[in-house]
Amino acid sequence: MRTRRIFVPVAIAAALILLLSMALGWHYAVDGIVGASVTLACYQGLLAFYRSRSGAREHAPALALG
Repeated sequence: MRTRRIFVPVAIAAALILLLSMALGWHYAVDGIVGASVTLACYQGLLAFYRSRSGAREHAPALALG
């Protein structure tokens, strides 16, 4: 799966960006945490909506976090 191979480098880059933004000030750290949380919540909500509409789990996106 190509998505799983890409996940680790992207996660490392996101963590690095978040850590470096903390060095610039608290405001940027809060933005990163809130942005990541909202993104994950939207993804989970849309994934649940998609699964309820399709009725089939095998048609879900490749990167299912839940």
